[in-house]
Amino acid sequence: MSYSRWSESRWYTFWTTFSGEKKEDQYLEIMIDSARSANFSYKQLKENMDSCIQQVKETCEKEAKWRGIKEVIEDESIPFMERFVYEDLIEPPSPATLDELEELKMYMKDFIADVEWQFGPIGKLSDVLMGWIWPFRSIGYWLWWKTRPKRSRYYKNLKNDFQETTPQEVEEGV
Repeated sequence: MSYSRWSESRWYTFWTTFSGEKKEDQYLEIMIDSARSANFSYKQLKENMDSCIQQVKETCEKEAKWRGIKEVIEDESIPFMERFVYEDLIEPPSPATLDELEELKMYMKDFIADVEWQFGPIGKLSDVLMGWIWPFRSIGYWLWWKTRPKRSRYYKNLKNDFQETTPQEVEEGV
């Protein structure tokens, strides 16, 4: 489940499929850019979220080395995965702003709320009902829809992104 995507945020955050069976083993993945990412367990976030934020902040402030695709060979006689030619790249440091870190903290809190709901009695009952046949499945979906945690929305301060223009400036195309 995604909490944010790059189209609307600096962060791409999601509940990773590599999570284990227990509540404490659930992981939130934070993709910072194509070269940097971090992941934290439910337990880490619950015990010390500020430390996790600090780790992400420090990761953003370092340059990152990674391998990117330089070229794709069009020859179809070559196996698909062997058609890629890679090159070593360096992603420059990209420090996170305080607003971006606050936004990330909100996604971390949403993840914690989702994990607690999913592993709580109502979340478990909803899962069981959704796995059954039609009448019970409908009840399960209704229960999920009505009781799951609601997502927070992060609204950036747009006031600074726009400046007022006079009617004369609009006519002149300024």
